[in-house]
Amino acid sequence: MLRYNPDVIEGTPPDEDGFEAAFDVVGEVADKVMTGVWVGDCFIYTNSENRLNYHVGGEIVTISHLDRTQYILGYIAKDSKLYLGDKDLNVTSFALKTAVLEYQTAVMRQDFETADQILPSIDEEHRTRVAQFLEKQGFKEQAMAVSVDPAHKFELALQLNDFATAYGLAVEHSSEQRWKQLSDLALRSSDFNLAKKCMFNAKDYSGLLLLASSLGDSESMVQLAELAHSAGKENIAFTAYMMLNNIPKCLQLLVETERYPEAAIMAKTYMPSEVSKILKLWQADLSKTNEKAAEALADPLQYDNLFPELQLALKAEKLLEKERSTLLPAASYPAVAPNWERDVLAETEEMLASLPEVVASPKEDEMLTAEVKEEQPVSEPEEE
Repeated sequence: MLRYNPDVIEGTPPDEDGFEAAFDVVGEVADKVMTGVWVGDCFIYTNSENRLNYHVGGEIVTISHLDRTQYILGYIAKDSKLYLGDKDLNVTSFALKTAVLEYQTAVMRQDFETADQILPSIDEEHRTRVAQFLEKQGFKEQAMAVSVDPAHKFELALQLNDFATAYGLAVEHSSEQRWKQLSDLALRSSDFNLAKKCMFNAKDYSGLLLLASSLGDSESMVQLAELAHSAGKENIAFTAYMMLNNIPKCLQLLVETERYPEAAIMAKTYMPSEVSKILKLWQADLSKTNEKAAEALADPLQYDNLFPELQLALKAEKLLEKERSTLLPAASYPAVAPNWERDVLAETEEMLASLPEVVASPKEDEMLTAEVKEEQPVSEPEEE
């Protein structure tokens, strides 16, 4: 497709190939053109496949699929109508808004002042098509201002990194996919606060777990744990509670999901005061399939000889309760000894030795055990 420039040939003799310099390449159309007409910078044509198209700015827009071979007769701007005829002298008209063609022509000439003057005369039903045309020409900001389609505007806002507009559109027309798109873009731009908001709206619990743990955001981790628990995402909820050092909630989750063996082992490690209660639940569940195996499980309260360090472990649990409920900032990590390097029972013995008044009699041991059990209960599963 060539554009003719008559100024080039004035007073200039032709060369061997004629006036080749008088033509500029506008574009290439992989079509066999049957008939055509220019309207401004828009070329309207019919092709060999009986389609009525127009070409502007490298974009081909199909106006209609013709049911028979027709030929373009002309375009009347005042009627905004394109007229075609066939071999039987039947005439067909197609509505083709002059304002749209004029606007696209002005854009191709980068005459945005004229384009802005034409825009109010374009109906809203045609504005999204105009916005798509602007986007293809690389004028994305103008396209977002013109478009009336929320989905198209949202995509343009993402491309322009316009977080405020994208967030407003996502709130107004909420969908999980949009929240995820915006959260991904916010993460790439290191806008963690926006990413967190979007992940909560998208219910992206795994992403929130990664983000909150990376930022050391305990408030978001608490909120995530509660939401994941309510949504039935027990694995994520358990991990979140574990990172918050909320052992009672971890045990509650294991009991609710009937993971009694895991709950019993975890209680023995972190909250020995709850072992007996969880063991009873385990025995009741196991007896349904293997009564002998259930009877073989030893209750620490009945077989204290099998658990020689139980009383010391109960004291350690009580003394370390404050430490467990205190969340340390991530910056303190280098100064905190890892759990696998600590001997909690030895620490408890040293602490009790340094405070003689804390050393308890056997009767006081029983009171301490009862007190720990009373303060940190584990919820039992409700019977249906």
